[in-house]
Amino acid sequence: MSSNVKRVPLLFDCPAVASDQPVHLTQGVPFADGELPAGTPVQISDGQGQVYPTQAQPLATWAADGQFVRWLLIDSLLPGDFGQQGHELFVEYGQSVEPPAPATPVQVSREDSHICLDTGQLQVDLRTNDPDFWAGLSVRNEGCWQNLIRTRPGPYLYMSDQHGNCYNSWRAAPAPRIEIEDNGPVRASVCIRGYLASSDSRRFCPFVLRLHVWAGCTDLRLFHTFIFDQDPDAIELSSIGLILPMELGDGLRVAFGGEEEVHWAKTWQQAQLLHTSDQAYHITLDHKDFAKGMQATGWASLSGPTGSITVAMRDMWQEFPKGIHVDQQGTVDLQIWPEHYEEPLRLETPWKEEPIRAQTADELLKKLEENPTAGVNFKGFLGDIDRESLPSLAEGNRESLEQARAFANKHLQDRRVTWGDTGTGKPAGLAKTHEIWLDFRSEPATDEQAEAWNSLVQTPPLAPPDPDYTCATEALRICHPYDPDRFPEVEEGLEAMFDELLAGPIHEQRLYGMIDYGDLVNGHGRLHGLVYLMFKDDPETKITDLIGWMNNEANDECENIWLMYARTGQRKYWQVAEAYSEHLEDVDTIHAHPTDPEAVGLIHYHNMLHWS
Repeated sequence: MSSNVKRVPLLFDCPAVASDQPVHLTQGVPFADGELPAGTPVQISDGQGQVYPTQAQPLATWAADGQFVRWLLIDSLLPGDFGQQGHELFVEYGQSVEPPAPATPVQVSREDSHICLDTGQLQVDLRTNDPDFWAGLSVRNEGCWQNLIRTRPGPYLYMSDQHGNCYNSWRAAPAPRIEIEDNGPVRASVCIRGYLASSDSRRFCPFVLRLHVWAGCTDLRLFHTFIFDQDPDAIELSSIGLILPMELGDGLRVAFGGEEEVHWAKTWQQAQLLHTSDQAYHITLDHKDFAKGMQATGWASLSGPTGSITVAMRDMWQEFPKGIHVDQQGTVDLQIWPEHYEEPLRLETPWKEEPIRAQTADELLKKLEENPTAGVNFKGFLGDIDRESLPSLAEGNRESLEQARAFANKHLQDRRVTWGDTGTGKPAGLAKTHEIWLDFRSEPATDEQAEAWNSLVQTPPLAPPDPDYTCATEALRICHPYDPDRFPEVEEGLEAMFDELLAGPIHEQRLYGMIDYGDLVNGHGRLHGLVYLMFKDDPETKITDLIGWMNNEANDECENIWLMYARTGQRKYWQVAEAYSEHLEDVDTIHAHPTDPEAVGLIHYHNMLHWS
């Protein structure tokens, strides 16, 4: 390494699998003020001096003049077995750095009414003037391009409501807007924004679809976002999904990644994997039971004589219900909300009236008579504890909690009860993003290939900088790296707070599901911990019905968890921070509104049902 080249050590964390696809590494790296001038060449290397194709993009600079980079986004491609090798990894930078180009750099071309993404092994052709925007998808086969999808319509998004109305993306007008967001050479991406529509051209919910490709690779990373801009009192969603009409030949083999084994078949007409909870999935072949388990690994493959597709739905069981349906014609239906789930997606607000609050049992009984249908909020209920001797207990204590519980069991069997803040807000404008990966091949996909590839999807490679370096840059302002030798009690306490107060309730209470996943239990109130201890072992009680979700609480728990990840480099913090960030950005933010445009961009504060 040249003396004028500087390096930043990275803590590489990747599943120890041998994938025949390169490892896609995308990582943010901070730099101190004045350290990295904008435009400085950057590369990824390992401890043996091997340098890998690298793409770098500034995300933030230290000043408005853009002269010095504060945060840099780095993309690189590593060997498919890199996680098994245990190599060190570094970011190197300096004017003499020359990162190698990929063997086949990503090419993005825009001509007339088409945008084409070409990785050298995969081509995605998109129409820019047609609602049926997906024009073609081809893989390289012995030097020639082989198309793998049927068209007119090509792949499309769909929704249906409880009245049987069906909406999809290829009927909508005008055509969606397609923008190139990243343009190689290692990674490229496009963003597609549009609406769904019915057969009689009635416009429905907006969607955002982002597609990412990598140099020399046959897989595609897809982010599917739907935005619910309808009246939640009138519309329920009975299905949400994405159709991929594949052209793979006859006699298709199907396989699903199961909990302990791969479930596969060669003789079948229709097959479906349906995840109905965080602890239950079942697979049917031709509407007959075929296999079942608790937590599927989230992938399925369809292989024929002319090609194959493997799909992976990230966090499948955590974001149940989910389904993957395929047929012998090659149609793949990625079911974000499966039509065959036991109930539609009801984005309702059960708190139709403001809840009653009172300090004493007599006061509460009187208000119940005056409000025959309203629910009760026990926040501030003191029962008969001595207020004069305990003036600081404005919200009560354990004794008052027990009195409130006894009161509820006696008087409130037919009313909603909570110990947390709530209101009567509605979820109009809610969004939800799903991460889906697709791998296309000109030959059948093996189960071993699918398993290894899916491991990298479900547990993506991470390479955070060494915490000592990250904290020293001051890109996160004042932040001290993890130091259990110097501060054993502080570090033990911080870790216990995370394990027991943030991550703990998620696992203990199984706080999963498509809308709930990612949010945290609201623990800002002094009594919330006692309420949790009182009810956490009750199988009939979901704790977030009593003390609510964190949502966008003002102490910014999301930033706190990201800081813990930055100062420790531990994946457990990243997992919770990533899921929480996505929930805040989607469910807790108003993205559209049917009647109040000024509400767009606002957030929901801590409450009982994310939006109530």
